[in-house]
Amino acid sequence: MKAPFCCILVALLLAGMGNHAADATTAQWTKLYGTMSQVYANSVVLWSIDAQLKAYYCLRPCTGNWAHVGSSMVNIEVDAYYTWSIGADGYLYKKAMQNSGGWGKHTYWPHDMIDIASTRDSYMWFLHEDKSISWIKHYNPTVHKVTGKFDQIDANSQHVYALNKTTNTISFRPVHGRGQWRTIPGQMKYVTAGTHEIFAIGVDEVSWMQHYTSTLHKVPGKFDQIDANSQHVYALNKTTNVISFRPVHGRGQWRTTPGQMKYETAGTHEIFAIGVDDELYHCTIPCAGIWEQMESPALPASNVVQLDATIDALFAVTSAGGIYHHELPL
Repeated sequence: MKAPFCCILVALLLAGMGNHAADATTAQWTKLYGTMSQVYANSVVLWSIDAQLKAYYCLRPCTGNWAHVGSSMVNIEVDAYYTWSIGADGYLYKKAMQNSGGWGKHTYWPHDMIDIASTRDSYMWFLHEDKSISWIKHYNPTVHKVTGKFDQIDANSQHVYALNKTTNTISFRPVHGRGQWRTIPGQMKYVTAGTHEIFAIGVDEVSWMQHYTSTLHKVPGKFDQIDANSQHVYALNKTTNVISFRPVHGRGQWRTTPGQMKYETAGTHEIFAIGVDDELYHCTIPCAGIWEQMESPALPASNVVQLDATIDALFAVTSAGGIYHHELPL
């Protein structure tokens, strides 16, 4: 899991939401000035990158007064202290989280980075173009290379997880860098780290795991997408277009939600989904009742390519680059 203020930029991935069913339908989307391809939101500011790889900063509520704060940026990660960016040149750049000062270019660190996983306790892990992994600790210029070749990384406060898509294996090690890689049994094609569990999509099924063991507990069912909050894990079967859910601790059985959906994402109090009819819906968790249609910032709703949430607002990016804001009650 990324640092507290970071929002992961996977299309339509939501982090903690705080709204209720009636409020989601009555609130309106507001279009913000500007055209961006990515938006990173926290409760204070918005960061964005446009199609020309220019980075922008805007204090919330952001009436469109975007400040150009950098060029040739391909990735942004925000932790509790700094904003980090990978430039198109592969170098790592750092700026104070509230946009004070300029970007500091770390020329003494490798310049072939393609992804960052930052933790709340000052450790940073990097994925490089050659699929190798390294790590650093803030304020220490020493780069520590670790063995192995991987395609995806994620981290939480305890461990870093790495997926090799050639062998479909997940490995993990302590986030502080000491120790060795341990391999989790099973054939997996995607992994994401939560606070207390990791979740993975296997080449044939969904699995879950407790942090402090290397045992991957397989869960019956065939699924194509998973998402979770602190209470439940949600899984979508794209053949049947059915969403199922079960307790996040792994005990209990799958329960099926009503409706035909082709994408789902879980917030704190609601699930949001795009139906097979290309409409946007929401349902109060655990969603054993009826989906309610809500206004979409783009029609059809499948033209929404990213949703990013903070505790009090939802931000959307459309395929045309439009940025939209949707208030959420605390």
